[in-house]
Amino acid sequence: MKKVWALTRADWLNLWRTSKIFFGMILLYEVVYILAGEEWMFLSILSVALGGMLSYSAIGYDERSGWNRFVLTTAYSRKDYVLGKYLVAVTGTLGGALLMAATGGVAAMTGRVPLDEGMAPLSGMMACGVLIALSIVLPLAFRFGMEKARLMNILVIAILCGGAGVMAGLGGDLIGNIPQVMTVLNLALPAVTAAVLAGSCFLSVRIYRRRQF
Repeated sequence: MKKVWALTRADWLNLWRTSKIFFGMILLYEVVYILAGEEWMFLSILSVALGGMLSYSAIGYDERSGWNRFVLTTAYSRKDYVLGKYLVAVTGTLGGALLMAATGGVAAMTGRVPLDEGMAPLSGMMACGVLIALSIVLPLAFRFGMEKARLMNILVIAILCGGAGVMAGLGGDLIGNIPQVMTVLNLALPAVTAAVLAGSCFLSVRIYRRRQF
């Protein structure tokens, strides 16, 4: 596991050097949400999706630079490489969810959104949705490469954007009027997400072990 963490740290350092504009966009979305209020809630939600999709950037950069082939000539295995990218996806998504929860709390405390309509309660649900979507795309990326998997990536982004709008519009009603629905989702979604993510990871490892460069 130390090798996986080492690869993940290297990925995040590289992403910080090469994707500062991307990180800036995520922070900008959160600031706009805090200042503009509930009509711009979807920006806060999209930050979670963008955080998770940084794993796409990590894979794409490796393929363009040839790092994905070079690293396999060192002490790292194909399994280590795949697990490292999944860890980037998980940490990016959870980081975005924590940021979403924090800015939702700030927006509620400053009166920009009603206290019962902040995005903090929805951050966990959104993180699960993003991780499930990533579980679909990542095996395709490891099988065909990130460029060929880009079409599916675009479709997933469209689904996330649509889901973000629906969640932003209905989130307050669900929280305020049907609390039992939120309770069930908060209990069931993490377990479902973990199972889907584990299955996706297992599939990606098998795919990448057979891939010819």
